[in-house]
Amino acid sequence: TYFSVRAKIEESGRDQRWEWDRRRLFDRTSYISARCGDLIKAAGVVQDFYNILGPELKAVSGDVERINDVIGRVDKLVHPLESVPFDVFDRRFQASWEAVMHRLDLDVQEIEDMTKSFIDASFKKLRSAEGAFKVLVHFKEIKSRDSIERLMLEKFSDIVKRLMVEIEQVRSIFEDRKDDPPISRNMPPVAGAIQWSRLLFKRVKSVMLLLNTHDAMKSTEEGSIATKNYIALGREMRAYEQDLYNGWSAEVDERALQMLKRHVLERDQDGKVVVGFDPQLSEIVAESLQLDRLGLTVPQTALNVSLQDSKFKLYVSGLEDSLAAYAAATETLDSEIQILVSAKLADLQELLKPGLEALNWNSLGIQDFVRTLRQGVSGFEAFMQGVNKSVQSIEKIVSGMSDFKLLDPKVVTAKMNSGEQLDLSEFQETVERTRQESVDLLVERYNQITPLLIKVEELVVGTSTGRAVVMRPYYEYWERRIFSALVQLVLQAMADLMKLLCLSKEGKDIKADPLIKVFAATDPPENLSISPSLKDTKSTIDKIRQHIFDSCKSFVRWMRFSCIQVPKQEVKDEDGDEVPYSFLNDVAEVPEVMKTLWYVQNGVNRTTDLLDKVEKRYKKFFWLWREERNSVVDKFAKKSPTCLQYDEKMRQYAKVEPKASKLPEELQVGFLTVSYVSVISDIKERAKSWVQAYGRNLRDSGMSIAQAVHDRIASYRDELSKNPETLEDLKALLNTITIVLDSTNEIELMIDDCSERYRTLEEFDVTVADGEAQMVESLGSEWDRLIELAKETGRNSAKIRRKFAKVTQDQVTAFVDESTELLTQIRESGPANPELELDDAVVKHEEFDTILVAKRQTREQLVLAQKLFGLEITPTPDFKKCEDIMEHLGRVLGLYKEFKEAEAGWSGTLFFGELDMDVLNTGVEEFV
Repeated sequence: TYFSVRAKIEESGRDQRWEWDRRRLFDRTSYISARCGDLIKAAGVVQDFYNILGPELKAVSGDVERINDVIGRVDKLVHPLESVPFDVFDRRFQASWEAVMHRLDLDVQEIEDMTKSFIDASFKKLRSAEGAFKVLVHFKEIKSRDSIERLMLEKFSDIVKRLMVEIEQVRSIFEDRKDDPPISRNMPPVAGAIQWSRLLFKRVKSVMLLLNTHDAMKSTEEGSIATKNYIALGREMRAYEQDLYNGWSAEVDERALQMLKRHVLERDQDGKVVVGFDPQLSEIVAESLQLDRLGLTVPQTALNVSLQDSKFKLYVSGLEDSLAAYAAATETLDSEIQILVSAKLADLQELLKPGLEALNWNSLGIQDFVRTLRQGVSGFEAFMQGVNKSVQSIEKIVSGMSDFKLLDPKVVTAKMNSGEQLDLSEFQETVERTRQESVDLLVERYNQITPLLIKVEELVVGTSTGRAVVMRPYYEYWERRIFSALVQLVLQAMADLMKLLCLSKEGKDIKADPLIKVFAATDPPENLSISPSLKDTKSTIDKIRQHIFDSCKSFVRWMRFSCIQVPKQEVKDEDGDEVPYSFLNDVAEVPEVMKTLWYVQNGVNRTTDLLDKVEKRYKKFFWLWREERNSVVDKFAKKSPTCLQYDEKMRQYAKVEPKASKLPEELQVGFLTVSYVSVISDIKERAKSWVQAYGRNLRDSGMSIAQAVHDRIASYRDELSKNPETLEDLKALLNTITIVLDSTNEIELMIDDCSERYRTLEEFDVTVADGEAQMVESLGSEWDRLIELAKETGRNSAKIRRKFAKVTQDQVTAFVDESTELLTQIRESGPANPELELDDAVVKHEEFDTILVAKRQTREQLVLAQKLFGLEITPTPDFKKCEDIMEHLGRVLGLYKEFKEAEAGWSGTLFFGELDMDVLNTGVEEFV
């Protein structure tokens, strides 16, 4: 613009030459333009890297994490440009900007080297030739770094190598799996194997077709080798497919014809009638359809079978439905019903014969056979519905008999839950009324069985006599069922009686509401008494048990070979009543019934035995009565027991009350509820009397200790109140002060012991006299005041004590020096000298031991004097070392002396034959 304006002005000739200082005019804008160029260059570099490091390269390499790291480095390239601390377009900062751009160029070169290295590594381990080739094509279409574009164009050979690897992988899979190829779920074997082979070959075919579009594929040696391997693989897999197809088509027609000749019905290994359709025919149909879809020719017979597939499925479905209905109608029949309807079953078997013997899958009458079979099965089902209706009614009656309750525990427990307490007569009346009502109802239902059996006779035989010959086994079957039901009825009633009485066959307790309540009372020192007696209870239960058993008299037996009841007989029992011909005698012969009757009788007797076991829980506290309380307590007091011993004794008896409180006040023992309220109360009172007896002695001993402490405090106070006039008086005073101070722990323990005794008395609610507890409580403060008095007295006699303390301290110093000298003597000339013989060491040890005893007495006197004058006890480490050395030497030399004495004894044997080796060995082992 500047130059065009200047040219116009010069051409007009109106003004002078139009010229400005171009440096001043364009310097800033040129600088800004240059910096904008730098920024555009940086943005282009970043975009180039983004184009390279895209999803295509991630897919090829598979190393997403490393690519993301490089992208992170690319993102950071612009951070220095975004955060420069100066004005980019200000020439004054040109040097700084050039430094930033120089750093950017270095970073770009480093990232470019990293990317090239990464691409090289990725193409060495390609995951997919197809994906890599697409990346190569992609890089041709996008702008990128020139060096990276050249590098990518050189990677075609790596893609071809990857293609050859994939061809070999496909070949390896094919060789490994061709004998047992993985086939899709709904595919037949041959068609599935061919489809697998084609899909496997398709993996490399698509890649090969894609790479053939590149010129280098035909012009390079790697491309020629890859093409050759590809063609060889294709021929091998094609031959495999052709072999499978030829093998199948060569035998399929013969196999199909043989399967079509099979009968439509057959019997399996268990004799069950099944449809004779071979599943391999369905396989042939599936093979034909799939091979046709794969473009292969299907043989004619297999094609015909395929065309009839829907018809075969219709036939098979109809036959299977008919056979299922046949099985449902016949297989669920009881053996007794099968005998009863054997003629009808024979007719059904005749309907099956054509399918078992004549018809095959080429026959034209299969549809008519299916229709006839379905009609026959339907007719048999209708017949059986009529029979089953009556049979089910009989079954309901007979099954209900065994499930009925002659004795319902709920009736008794309901009356008890209403708040009424049943006595024995009321219990018997309730149980008997329930039993009789149940028997009357059962007899009414039992009498309905005969008409129902006659109705079955009408359906099966066509007569209604109740004596049909063909039904004799059926009559006997139901009579056996009725007998079994009555047995179960009696057994259940006995079981309910046992449950009501809380009895069991195994002798275990059963949770149930008890019938009778009795009361227990203590009868020291060993017994408990129970009232009322069990005699009347046993008699009542025996009557109930017999009435349950006699319920079978109400069920009259049938006449032989019929379902008609036996008429009344003229035989009478002892009471003059007619005796019906019933199931009573038969039920009585059942061992289980007899056992149950015995269980009831034995269970009642067992309740008495259980009472003895239950009473042991309460009798274990009767030791409270076995010893005379006062003599035992006094004897214990004579042993001067400690407070802890008193506490243990009192706690032993105090624990009885909570334990007794945990005892149940009422217990269910069999069919009895036993009340132990009175027994528990007696146990608590007896235990409390023992606690009070021990408490009285504990109080006396505590008072004795308190008085002794009180007297000592008074005595010490009198001694401390004296004014010392002589040295002996001072020593006596100081001795008293020392005794008081040294007795602190003793007196405090006595005070604590006394306080603990009275605390124990309070814990166990033992009564003490007024003022005793306050006196014991004041002992601590009295002793504290005495301690203060002793300290004050000691401070007042400090001047005299200091004089005698100086003398004592000088003596202690002299003793320390003597101890050091003694230690030196022991080590150099005494028994610790290592050069001494053991015999000489023994003599030296005895000499120095005498010296050590004397020194020990001197040290004890000095320690006592230091304590007396309140001096710090001076340690004597050298003397302690002397004691330790002499003690250790004493053990060693003592062992030596014992050995010498033993040796002298062993050497006293004159002859070797008299030597006792066992004695010698034993002696040596003892020393070892």
